[in-house]
Amino acid sequence: MSKSPLLTETIHVIMCVWGRPQSLSRNVVSLLTEQTYADRIKLHVWNNNADSVEMQKAIESTIEILERDHGHVEHVGALEVYDSASNLYGSGRFLLARKLLETDPLDYVIMVDDDELLPNNYIERLWEEREPRRYVAWYGRNFIKGKDYWHSETAQEDRHRTTMKDSVSTFHYGGTGGSLIDAAFFRTYALFEMNESIQKMEDIWLSYLIHQSEGWSIKRSRVLPRFNEDDQNSMDAGLYAVLMDEKCYFLEWLREVGKWRV
Repeated sequence: MSKSPLLTETIHVIMCVWGRPQSLSRNVVSLLTEQTYADRIKLHVWNNNADSVEMQKAIESTIEILERDHGHVEHVGALEVYDSASNLYGSGRFLLARKLLETDPLDYVIMVDDDELLPNNYIERLWEEREPRRYVAWYGRNFIKGKDYWHSETAQEDRHRTTMKDSVSTFHYGGTGGSLIDAAFFRTYALFEMNESIQKMEDIWLSYLIHQSEGWSIKRSRVLPRFNEDDQNSMDAGLYAVLMDEKCYFLEWLREVGKWRV
């Protein structure tokens, strides 16, 4: 496995935000000050809600907290916020990664969600799982022929994610929240051929293209985030509830038209 020298490598983390301004400061400050690799992290926040006054205030407040309470210029400088002109959903992370490839030495990218609570060694442990031509995700699915998206195998024993299966090591589909990927894949032209419907299901599109690319695969990570179960806006901000049928239709389309043999 090819890895850069430990003391010189910047770890690029991309977080996509839209509807949880109340969580932003907590998550950003934690990533940049509490992680064991905090001094190596460059955090890029893709803001899909640039017109929201509440979100803009949350961003300003986050920067103030970093300056006032943590007092190190490197913490403030390690945060970059990108305001999207429209809501590009999770696909905004892909666009941002491609943009970073043009300006930064970028071998791997970590992607996190704004409702994840990360243990203070989370980035360090996930970073150690990087491999060339690998997309590494803690949450994923292995599809069953003749069954729809939801009737598939996951690595979870229960919906609370408290018990995980040991037998699952690879996935057909990997969720982008809490994942690590060889950044070279963001040079794949087809990844950005998405209409708005596909932008909402960018994780399935990414997984499909990974499987269609020779030498690439999705590996199951055993590095788990936690979730803020008390965040009453979590389900409202997420796309889970509104995409239940769409994910089934999209998987069937990829099987029939895209020749995805899963």
